[in-house]
Amino acid sequence: MADLGAGKPPGAGRVAWVAEGKLWVKDLPGGKVRQLAAGEDIFRPAWSSTGRWLLFRRGEDLWLVGIDRGEASRVAQGVGEFAWSPAADVFACTVGGELCAGEPAKGGR
Repeated sequence: MADLGAGKPPGAGRVAWVAEGKLWVKDLPGGKVRQLAAGEDIFRPAWSSTGRWLLFRRGEDLWLVGIDRGEASRVAQGVGEFAWSPAADVFACTVGGELCAGEPAKGGR
C-alpha cells in the first residue's frame, strides 16, 4: 500500500493486485476497482513512493503505468531485479547484468 499523494489526505491507501491476467487497483476503503493493464504473465506489481506509479513484470519485461494515466508502457526488456527508491519516484533495475535507472516523470528509463 502507498500514500495517496498529490495533496490528498492519506486515507487508508491503495491496493494493487493481479487476477485473471489483469492488473487491478483500488483506493481503500470504498474506491472503485480499476483495471490498469491486461496480458499474459503479469506479476509483481510494485508502488512508487508517492503511489502515483506502478511497475510490474510481464514475462521478463518491466512495465510502468501511471495511476492517473492508465496506459502501461514497457520500460525495459530482459529485466532481472527491480526496485523503487523509498524517497522519490525513481526506480532501478538490472538488464543483462547492468544497472539501469528510470524516472517516470522524465520519460521512464
